[in-house]
Amino acid sequence: MLRMAIESVQLDGVSKAEEIDVQIRWRSGVLTNFAVKRVAPGESSLKTPPEAVAMIHEMAGQCSYGDIALRLNDAGYRTAFGRPFTHQHVGYICRRDGQAAGHERHQSQESGTPKRPFVC
Repeated sequence: MLRMAIESVQLDGVSKAEEIDVQIRWRSGVLTNFAVKRVAPGESSLKTPPEAVAMIHEMAGQCSYGDIALRLNDAGYRTAFGRPFTHQHVGYICRRDGQAAGHERHQSQESGTPKRPFVC
């Protein structure tokens, strides 16, 4: 039905680098003009929630990557892919952002020593 109402559509993606100009010529003779913003590279990519990154930065100097991951998971945060945090993911963010871990100790699952939640 829409095809019957539209006579032509013109796109101009050359004049402006940040947007595409659109002109619709309706069969009634009316022109509709508008611009559509172009998506910037990386703009729609998945990202770790900024609150989780801020929490990682706050704890990086005092806590191990594993302890930070536990705290993030307990607070309900998930990675950009919707998965629980692991010490590897926290370590990647710390290295990427130039943050150092306070303790590079990772308690072994077999050690039998229970991890204390939220204690670094």
